[in-house]
Amino acid sequence: MKSDVIVVLTTSNPEQNKLDTRLLQNMTLPCAVATVCDNENDGSIGSGGAFLQVLDLYYGQYKKIIVINSGGYSKRIMNYAVKGKGFAHFHHNGKEVTLLECIIENVCRLTRCFREGAIVCCSDILVQTDNIEIDFDDNVGFCVPADLQTASRHGVMVENAEGYLQHYLHKRPPAMLQAYTEGAQTALLDTGMVYFCKQTLQTLYTFSQKTKFVDCLKKSAEQLCLYEDIVGVFSLATDKNAYLEKASHSVLKKVRSELYGALTPYHMRVCNLKRAFIHFGTMRESVANILRLSGSRHIFHSFVSAKSRCAKSAVLDNVCLNGKCEIGDNCLISDVVLTDVSIQKDTGVCGVKLKDGSFVCVVTSVFENPKDTANGQPIWEIPRFYKAGSFDASYRDFIQQKNSAEISMKECLEQADYGFCTLLYDYIQTQIDRHRFGQYLEYRERIISRHFADLPIFDFSRFAQPYVQVHLPVRVNLAGTWTDAMPYCIDHGGKMLNMAVTCEGALPIQVRAESIDEHKIEFETNGKKEVFQPGIQNELSDFNLFHAVLKTIGLRDANELAGGFRLSVQVKNIDHGSGLGVSSIILAGCFLAINRLFGLGLTKKQIVSFVFAAEQIMGTGGGWQDQIGALYSGIKLSASLPGIPQNIRVTELNLKENIEKMIAGESVLIPTGISHFGKSIVGDVMERYLSGNEACLSGFDAIYHLNELFLQAIEADDTDFFCDCVNRHAQMLKNISHETVTRQTQDMAQVLQPYVRALSLCGAGGGGYFYAVLKDGVTPLAFKEIFASLFPAIQSTPKQIDIYRFRHERYSDDREETD
Repeated sequence: MKSDVIVVLTTSNPEQNKLDTRLLQNMTLPCAVATVCDNENDGSIGSGGAFLQVLDLYYGQYKKIIVINSGGYSKRIMNYAVKGKGFAHFHHNGKEVTLLECIIENVCRLTRCFREGAIVCCSDILVQTDNIEIDFDDNVGFCVPADLQTASRHGVMVENAEGYLQHYLHKRPPAMLQAYTEGAQTALLDTGMVYFCKQTLQTLYTFSQKTKFVDCLKKSAEQLCLYEDIVGVFSLATDKNAYLEKASHSVLKKVRSELYGALTPYHMRVCNLKRAFIHFGTMRESVANILRLSGSRHIFHSFVSAKSRCAKSAVLDNVCLNGKCEIGDNCLISDVVLTDVSIQKDTGVCGVKLKDGSFVCVVTSVFENPKDTANGQPIWEIPRFYKAGSFDASYRDFIQQKNSAEISMKECLEQADYGFCTLLYDYIQTQIDRHRFGQYLEYRERIISRHFADLPIFDFSRFAQPYVQVHLPVRVNLAGTWTDAMPYCIDHGGKMLNMAVTCEGALPIQVRAESIDEHKIEFETNGKKEVFQPGIQNELSDFNLFHAVLKTIGLRDANELAGGFRLSVQVKNIDHGSGLGVSSIILAGCFLAINRLFGLGLTKKQIVSFVFAAEQIMGTGGGWQDQIGALYSGIKLSASLPGIPQNIRVTELNLKENIEKMIAGESVLIPTGISHFGKSIVGDVMERYLSGNEACLSGFDAIYHLNELFLQAIEADDTDFFCDCVNRHAQMLKNISHETVTRQTQDMAQVLQPYVRALSLCGAGGGGYFYAVLKDGVTPLAFKEIFASLFPAIQSTPKQIDIYRFRHERYSDDREETD
């Protein structure tokens, strides 16, 4: 697909917009895809307003615009309300896909039929667009034949003898439809997909710009419907008085009159696709459609324990079933972790995590329509679900029917922690990987067992000092990436070259440990707090990392302490999912802070080992290079021998003038706008490595030996050779796993070539930041302005970096290095 095409997904609120942007980055799509929020102030501007907003942003930049309207919250299918119905999974053409991917594929097929214009469609309707015989010289509305009862719940297009839209009827009763269709028992049902030709598009854009109509909609809290208020005007039988009568109470009546006048010169052809369409309108429809499209497959990105049973007519989407679970026929279960539960047939269950840290299981009948009312109140607004400390507890509270319910569907969506969706996806992937990779899991258990066998018995009964503040740099990896991680490092030993760096002159990772009066252990991060409770650890908690720290260091209970303490973490000036080793460095900072708070006498080598063990306890599969990158000064080469435990030697390197100057004055971190999730790539790397994939194994070998070339460049103080090695690193990552790069990062790399000498993704790849060396004459300050003009949609900015060295130049390996 050419670069003159853009797909824009409209979203229901800013948080869903951010989530969907991240989810789209993991898809293989034929063209550029962006998201635009149509509800920024708790008031929807309608499908028509959303379309005009997209035109305001992208008209003139792209010749062909595809708009996929989310249609607001998915009220009738709560399972997809957080992400949007377009992210429903099914099996198609031999692979697991989303509804959105299929919609984009079908609509992009149509873009080959016209030179300029826009297509608007819905995110819950799938229609086949092959073999369409119609000219795109005018506006086009796409329809499918349907019985009158079905058509009465949708829009209907009635064409004249020449094939143009004569009447547009929206949700009219069957008897009225029959009158308009001259007694026929079928009608042409509007699929929600329409094409606007170049002339119409220009008129709509000019109107929107002139009237500032989108701003007017937002201020007035009114909505503009794409179908009744825009498509309806194209019908030959449209009546201006009837049109304006619908808006008689609107403060925008005058502007709507201008819109009518602007559109009446245009008409719309009706294209009968002559085939059925697939509508994900209700929960029951969704279950039936997923099974229809997927054949015998009904479980998508889900882990089902050996003792659990799931009916073949039940659909699981992003679910983890532990213990002994029973799932009945015709159920739709999504985004939830459950243990030892029984779910009756015809039940929908979806999990929602709230911003306050609590979990809610929304449990309904698949035949229920939350848009209906019960006892005069919309079902959507009835509080009947329960907040709890886990999904299991919330589900059991619902089944046992407590005296009073806590929260409604509407409140769930308003209070949802949208970012949790990616955390849950990664957690479930970990469970799937544990089942698939026996050797990997064996190594993990051996590392954990060896750690606790060698763990000293620490004395936490006194504070060495009342307050500790630890500041740490981030790390940029240069060579050997992935060789420090399991199972490669256990089989062969790892070798890594990386450097500790500041960002914009500051240390981004801050960990604080302090004694408190109350006899408890308190965690704090991102404005959230939690009190540690022994024996209670939810792997999906915001504080799972803190729990892993205490477990790894052998601190089981606040009763072991002379008093309480608080552990706080802040990350400054670095985007989430940076690929700069932040999570492992936070772990290292926590161990350093506790070490100093209690005077435990831990060495740097021990802390490196503790972080490695904590990563295995958390199930993230991390290695040892991140913590070494932050705990040791400057550029260093780290190498381990095969086996458990990992015996690691760290050699800090002396830089000469040219490379030192290049890093300090010409190197930057460039944001990709994509959140990097190293753990999401782990599964692919492990599968390729354990299966003996030739390209993967040769990639490991090449990136391992790249260290030697970097050392030669550093010894020769040759900046060109150094930059060449950085570029080689970028290519070698692709051989280990194709998932280390995305279409977006490849496109960005191409755009950046005129400005950089060297460019490579940080960390495992997939997103986060590029490490770049700028070309002569391009200063970091000037590059920030260039970057903003090249990538206006990326809110983050490039970061100037510098080599970081701790206050004392040289330390022995058993000395702690912190500022």
